[in-house]
Amino acid sequence: MSGFNIAVGVLDPADTVTGANDENSAPRFESEIIYSTDMNGLGLTGWLNGRYQSAENGGTTVDSSGLGYGLKASLAGLTLAASGFTSKGDNPVLISNSPVTEDDADGFLVQGSYTFGPNRVVLSYGETDAEILNLETESTTLGFFHDVNSNFKLVAEYNMFEGENRTTGMTNSDVNTIALGAVVTF
Repeated sequence: MSGFNIAVGVLDPADTVTGANDENSAPRFESEIIYSTDMNGLGLTGWLNGRYQSAENGGTTVDSSGLGYGLKASLAGLTLAASGFTSKGDNPVLISNSPVTEDDADGFLVQGSYTFGPNRVVLSYGETDAEILNLETESTTLGFFHDVNSNFKLVAEYNMFEGENRTTGMTNSDVNTIALGAVVTF
């Protein structure tokens, strides 16, 4: 619809409560609005998405919600993007069914990439502040991608990750990794 895409989902609920009297009878609702346009070679995309769920554990109701947003601009081989999220009441990405009550998290990611010929260089930086495990994290990644052909890509990444305790400020993770690999599509 004139550059807009809208998606709405009614999904199986995530398990945000536990106990003999837990109830996840209501579905989880998710939605996303994306707008894309091209202005004389400048590609712009913006998005806003969200989710909501309510569950009961005995007499306690756990309301969980999340909001994501972002903007991407591309011109010639250069792409810049920024995105963020805020989550309340559960694991921010619903990757586990660990019961959590009234948990809050937020974070952001900024990324720049440049494509030249069959090569692409990417620099990313992101932070997350989460009550889950009382943790603040930051990550910086430098990546290099080389298209050998349309089905085979070589990948090299260097990542610097640091996690610290939100209460004490003490660093509990400081990891630097190198990843080498390939992507095959067919």
